[in-house]
Amino acid sequence: MSSAIVLKALAMEVRLLRAKLRVYDAMIRELEEKYGMSSDEFLTRFEKGELGGRGGLFHFVELPES
Repeated sequence: MSSAIVLKALAMEVRLLRAKLRVYDAMIRELEEKYGMSSDEFLTRFEKGELGGRGGLFHFVELPES
């Protein structure tokens, strides 16, 4: 396989990952606005058990880590 093909494939993968990152960033911003807290604040409060089982909040946890 030529290096040009490998470079083209890698460039395509980079574009795909950047697109996914934009989608995840938008999802996180939407959840932060909806629940009125940053992701950092959510994780801190979640780990302390302060949030209980409030519906929808688990979307924060379910988002893939980047």
